[in-house]
Amino acid sequence: LRPMSCFGVGTVLTAAGLLMTGAATLRSKTWSGWRRFTPACLGAWMVTMLPLQFTAALPLAVGIYAAAVIALGLALAQEGTPPAPRGGMSHE
Repeated sequence: LRPMSCFGVGTVLTAAGLLMTGAATLRSKTWSGWRRFTPACLGAWMVTMLPLQFTAALPLAVGIYAAAVIALGLALAQEGTPPAPRGGMSHE
């Protein structure tokens, strides 16, 4: 495999994973406000970036991608993961 083809495969797989994560995040309603849309928006933007890599708009597309990754990081920092439920199996 050539390096560029590996980059393309990685981009497609990452976009698919983010879209699935975005759908799960929206369905679970665990996150609130704008934060619940960030994984889906980042995945959708990655799909949009695929054809843009062959145009002069690539630098702008990468800048928007970077802003979306920062938004996802902020969403993770603010919402995080829910605490584990009490009860269940004990490790004592």
